[in-house]
Amino acid sequence: AFDLHLTHALVVQTGPGVEWIDGETKFVYRLGVLYEWMLDGYTLSPQIHYDATSGEDAVSAVGAGGVAF
Repeated sequence: AFDLHLTHALVVQTGPGVEWIDGETKFVYRLGVLYEWMLDGYTLSPQIHYDATSGEDAVSAVGAGGVAF
């Protein structure tokens, strides 16, 4: 994925990918946005993504965590 940092914490993501469903391989293009909070060396990041495919498109909302190094 390609990350474009609009501010220090606000990020737009985009990029190609693939998904495998019931033995079929489909091309996916993802566009998403996330906000990343830094908390004592840890990160917390709510995200929302739109995945466009040749089949059904999808919207997902997730939360991610990490460790800064």
